Order: sequence, then structure tokens, then C-alpha cells
Amino acid sequence: MSNGKLELDEWLQSNFSLLGKRVPKRYILTLSIVLLIKSVSAYSVFQYLNMDQDQPYWADSSRVESLEQNLVLTKNVDTYPRFTYLFLGWDSAWYLSILTHGYKFSDQSFAFFPGFIYIASLIDLIVKNSLFTMLLITVISGFLSISVFQFILEFYTNKTYAFYYTLIFAFSPYIFIFSTVVYAEGLFLVTTLASWWLCLKGRYTFSAILASISAFIRPPGALLALPIFLKSIKSLTFKNLIRKSYLIILPFTGYLGAWINAWIISGDSLAIIRVNEWNGMYTPLVFFSNVLPSYGLEAFSFPLQSLDLHILLPISIFISLIFPLKIIYDLLKLDLTLSIYSSIYYLGALLMGSMLSLPRYMFFLFPLWIRPINIENRYGKQCFILLLLISIAVSFYLWVGFLNGLFIG
Repeated sequence: MSNGKLELDEWLQSNFSLLGKRVPKRYILTLSIVLLIKSVSAYSVFQYLNMDQDQPYWADSSRVESLEQNLVLTKNVDTYPRFTYLFLGWDSAWYLSILTHGYKFSDQSFAFFPGFIYIASLIDLIVKNSLFTMLLITVISGFLSISVFQFILEFYTNKTYAFYYTLIFAFSPYIFIFSTVVYAEGLFLVTTLASWWLCLKGRYTFSAILASISAFIRPPGALLALPIFLKSIKSLTFKNLIRKSYLIILPFTGYLGAWINAWIISGDSLAIIRVNEWNGMYTPLVFFSNVLPSYGLEAFSFPLQSLDLHILLPISIFISLIFPLKIIYDLLKLDLTLSIYSSIYYLGALLMGSMLSLPRYMFFLFPLWIRPINIENRYGKQCFILLLLISIAVSFYLWVGFLNGLFIG
């Protein structure tokens, strides 16, 4: 180990005296870098799109499809500050519409789990502004997820590598964008990460409770049930298995809560699975096993005529299909329970998720980011800097596309 690495490791372990010994400088440093880059990126995107002078795409009723959920963006163009349209588009309209008008405004709204909505409703009792409430939750959860991820990485590797890996994670394009714009992903990510961190600390009951909250925000949160249960098992006796079985049940209560919520509001016990607006986007399994063999190359051109796809989306889908397989295999050596969790998540995305949204689903599978690069080799740090710059550039490119109405995932 080089002297330079030793010095960096020691420096990263030092603390801000003004903030007390329990606030490590390395976390403040990581968050400061992310805050700086995100702020510069947001300003650059705002200037690039000339949003202070030109009508933002998602505020322009002549360009945005006149669907129920989009009205909250087009009709409030004179109410919402222009900079807020940096964080709005696609599903943001659904979340804002549900928060403003309730789930009954559309029978398709039940596709969006209620955790983000109800947490926002509680905070909005104080903030009194639906848009700023959701922005506040998005920003806070996005930054918290970065610190919690760094906590987790330090369990699996040393503090120096965790610092580097966390920056790669934070600036990976889909994490960067969907923990910045008004989506549920940021809140889902921080609750998922916090749940696993508590599990690593041996706080299994609290871990399962947080997994339940995560499942109330997005369905994959319930998948943490099995790894939490496996981590908690100290002996394979029948008595011990029964005693810990509640750890499997608890996370699924969040999913059950979302189901009951839709049932009560709609009066339909199957409301949560009747949503059909996204049926034409196909799951990867249906597309490759049915649609592609039936229609050949023509299948790639439909049923997407109504969507303007970002040019990078096909590449992102390919990466999301192939690369997780190798990483999940490597996780077998690092943490078997994370490999199991990642395998189930991956199969669930293939079987039930929209193929076009696959990059967003897979990038938020946190175990895939545990060891993204090796900085010990000769060109490790140079590769790290290059990868970081490419990630930031791609994030900027995708963000601009997102704000111009292109579907990025």
C-alpha cells in the first residue's frame, strides 16, 4: 500500500471539529462534491435550455400530450417558478397530480405506490406547497442515500475505496437524474439502503420495518425480506426459524398496504393490477419470447410510436440486461444474501417491469454498485476520473433529453 494511499485513508478518517467527532469528514466531503456537481449541472442545464426565456417543454401545452396527469404542469406554468421545471417531467406529473387531486383523478394512478404520496401529504401539512414538498423530499432523500450508501460500502471495503465508489454511484446517470427529479426513486433508495445498513448492524426488526416502508414506496422493497431473514439466522433450528419468520412477513406488509389502499379508494380489490396504460411497453420476457419472434425487427419500432425515445436508451437497456449477470455472480463471494436479493430483483424486473424502464430499475439495485471499479491497479485513479467525467457528461445529456420530453427510462 502506497504512502499516498495511507495519507488519503488517514485524512478521510479525520473529523470536522466544529461538527463533533461523530461526523466524519469523508461524508461531508462526498456530499460537498455531489452538491457542487449537481448545482453546476442544474445551472448549466437551465442555461442550455434557456429556461428563463423559453417555455419549458413540460409547461408547454402545445407540445405536451394533453393527458390528465400533465395538466398539473401545463396549467401551473405561471405559478411554478421556472427553475422548478428542471425537476419535472414524465412520472413527476403523476405524483404531483395524485398529491393534488387524490388517487381517484385517474384509474391509472394506482400504478404508483402510495408511500411517496402519503409522506409528501404529511410534510405538506407544514410546507403548504405540493411542488416544493415533493422537491424537498427528493433533494433530502437523494443526498441521504449517498451517505447511507457510503456507510454500507465501508462495511465491505475500506474507507478510501468506499469514498471513490460512492462518487461513481452518485454520478451514475440514472442515479444522478432520478434522485434529482421528482420521482419516488430517491425515497425508495434511501429507505432500502437504510434498511440494509440496519441489517448489517444487527438491528433486524428495524431493518424489516424500513423494508416495509420501502415496499410501500415501490414494490421491490419487499424483496429485502429474504436477505434480512437470512442474515438474522444464527442457527438452522426449527425454533429459531419460526422465531425469525416475522422478518419475512414485515416487509410484505408495505406491499399489502399499497394493495389495500387502492382497494379502499377504488372499491376494486384488483385495482392495483388493473392499470393498463403501460401494457404496450412490454416486459423484457414478453418482448423477447413473444413480440420479437412474431414480428421480427419490426417489433423494435412499435408500440413506441407515441414515445420519443432518447438515443442512449437502447444502449442503457442492453447494459441493464447483460452487466448485472456478471456482478450478481461476483456478489456470491462478497455477500451471498446480496447475490440472492439481486437475483430475485433482476428476475422480477425481467418478468414484470417495462423493458423501456429497465435501466431505471437496475441502476437502483444497490448491490450492483458495491465494487464498480478497482483503483489499486496502475491506471486505477486515471480510470476513475475518466469514468466520473463520462458519467457526468452522460447525465447532463440524459437530463436535457428528459426535460425535452424524450423518454430516458
